[in-house]
Amino acid sequence: MRVGQLLLTGVLLASAGGMVYSLQTLVESGVQPMEERIASARSGDLQPLQPVLPAAELFAPLPLAEFIEITARPLFSPSRRPPPPEIADATPEAPAANPAAAPETNQFMVIGIVIAPDEKVALLKQLRKNNEIVHVKEGETLSEWTVAQISPESVTMQQQGVTDVVKLSDNVLSDAEKRVLSQRAKQEELNAARREQQADRVENNAEQNATHQRRFAGQSPQLKRPVRRIRNPSPRVRNRN
Repeated sequence: MRVGQLLLTGVLLASAGGMVYSLQTLVESGVQPMEERIASARSGDLQPLQPVLPAAELFAPLPLAEFIEITARPLFSPSRRPPPPEIADATPEAPAANPAAAPETNQFMVIGIVIAPDEKVALLKQLRKNNEIVHVKEGETLSEWTVAQISPESVTMQQQGVTDVVKLSDNVLSDAEKRVLSQRAKQEELNAARREQQADRVENNAEQNATHQRRFAGQSPQLKRPVRRIRNPSPRVRNRN
């Protein structure tokens, strides 16, 4: 940019010098005074002026060698010294890291939702994996998506700050899918009922054990002595002859 400005300044100065030189040449060539030209015009003897130099020579650009001094001593620089050369940074710039692509949504379809007292289960169809149907719970991970929340109306999936809310109302079930959904829902209800019954049994057993321990606390066990049975041998009878 600075070299271009210097070259432009040199060209302007050269043009100005050429114009001054042309004017000086015209004056020295003996141009007729104005009064003589007027008198000649009145008498009809006015002759057209002949150019001193051809137009091509008058406006011919100067060679670049003429601007060496202007470049070495720039006119608009306070120090009249050329600017120091710019040193390129030798450290290569690290290529900008490509931002990670955002995860693609619309990968799941809600087939059914089961809300039990102790857990929440959702049946999801994986659209990118041959429409495989799996059941998930809150906090589990499926295809790098985390099941953040299961509500009666939707399932909220999250990955890398992206949230995808899959609504149950967006799904149109076929008859086969409805049968599968009904069977799995019944199975989940049975499993939940079994877990509740098992928990009740464990709780009842714990209460019974605690009751027995309180009942027999402080009682010493009875010591029983073993009873020996003594057999009286029958007298031997000897036959006397």
